[in-house]
Amino acid sequence: MPESSTKMGSPHFTYPCKEGHLEITKKLIQSNRGLCFLKDKNGRSPLHAAAMKGRVEVTKVLLEDCPESVKDVTATDETCLHIAVVYNKFEVIQYLVKWLGERPDYADLVNQKDLGGNTVLHLAVSRKQLQALKELLTCNPNISKLVTVNAMNHGGFTALDILDVLPYGGKIDMEIDKLLREAGGLRGRDIVSHDNDRRGCYHRQPSHLNSIKYIMRPRKENAHYVLLVTATLLATITYHAAFSSPGIVKEGL
Repeated sequence: MPESSTKMGSPHFTYPCKEGHLEITKKLIQSNRGLCFLKDKNGRSPLHAAAMKGRVEVTKVLLEDCPESVKDVTATDETCLHIAVVYNKFEVIQYLVKWLGERPDYADLVNQKDLGGNTVLHLAVSRKQLQALKELLTCNPNISKLVTVNAMNHGGFTALDILDVLPYGGKIDMEIDKLLREAGGLRGRDIVSHDNDRRGCYHRQPSHLNSIKYIMRPRKENAHYVLLVTATLLATITYHAAFSSPGIVKEGL
């Protein structure tokens, strides 16, 4: 397919995918399979559009006919799984995890990072999506063994760190904490301290608050995250003040 065609956008094909018009989607793919790979101005493909709206049946059709489209990312490096988590479309999440678990060539998509360095695990924790986390960490052995539970985003935060800086949510927080720890989850500072102990030096961990701000960025559908961003940033400042020694690098211990 010519490169120029991928930059034209696909409003006519994206619409039936987004609205769940299954038969129209099938006919359009039959007439031109290349439509699966066209993107809009935000870099979203038809698969992203279907995931965003929770269109499971359309998602199935797109992946059956164009499985390689699962690798497409948006302008902010989000996969279709990132999008499904961000928009809290659990049925799509469930199907994608199952689909990836059956296809080793694509399975590592669960660890792919967006523009802020966040995996789907970071995003699911940031939105406290317990069922999505269970799908990733316990329900599908083919996927759970691949998930990098201690992956760090660009701010040096693991999924467990993200939970720590969010406003406390009671029982659901305890369940998520248990789930992450049973999967081997650690805080970023513990990983950094362990690595530095082995090297015999201690370094101040950077804060990179922009990474936290990015992971919690509000969407039109989730306006309440504006308040959550503010709370998260304040908590993050406290977090780093407690565990960082300003400007000190100590060598040779």
